Amino acid sequence: MKTSPFLQIFRNSGTNSTWSVIWLCVLLGLLGGCESTKQARVDSTSGFLNDYSILRVGKVDEADRIYRKPLVDWKSYRKVLLDPVSIWKPSQKQLDAHAEALDLEHFADYFYHALYQSLSNDYEMVFDPGPDTLRVQAAITNIEQSWVILDVITAMPGVDLFSRVKEYTTGKPLFTGGTSIEFKVVDAKTQDLLMAGVDRRVGTKDIDADAFDSWADAEAAMNYWAQQARWRFCTLRGDINCVRPGDEEN
Repeated sequence: MKTSPFLQIFRNSGTNSTWSVIWLCVLLGLLGGCESTKQARVDSTSGFLNDYSILRVGKVDEADRIYRKPLVDWKSYRKVLLDPVSIWKPSQKQLDAHAEALDLEHFADYFYHALYQSLSNDYEMVFDPGPDTLRVQAAITNIEQSWVILDVITAMPGVDLFSRVKEYTTGKPLFTGGTSIEFKVVDAKTQDLLMAGVDRRVGTKDIDADAFDSWADAEAAMNYWAQQARWRFCTLRGDINCVRPGDEEN
């Protein structure tokens, strides 16, 4: 009888039952697929925003803390000026040591291009301030690398209990990566503050094709925020058929 390719993997793995279970989790994750990051509590601020006292606790589908100016005619804005994404360290806190060792411009560029690609679907992208223009500014304030193998192992039944305890106390599952950002949107001509916020996303315990990429959680968070920005502006304009982040994959 012909052997299934999946069963052959387990046979080739020898007697190590732990690795057999890991392979099974990986295969099931690849077949299923889930949202790879989720929102978490913001535990510090960087100073990128001038006044954090105006922020309120975010509701469902909003940033962790958010401000929006009332009575804004969002439909009147047809252009977006997207500033280069910057890196801001929270006071008295260092970025993840592994991230420090890398060229942080990679992450700033990655987030910028994700935002640009997303917003350019609905707005004319410009490089100078002017009328009818939203100026979007964003900063990465923390970025953490996941521990790849330990992340996979803690996704297993039983071991995951310790990760859940860690998540309950910190908002972040054990060994996962994550990213924090701060952002503001102003009228490019008048400099009136229209929106501002802080948010944080961390990796989940789901196993998918990116489970062995230690920076996948950070990049997935940036992709989510880029999609969320487009969706949020769409809803504020009162448009129909706005696509919530993640729905485009369903």
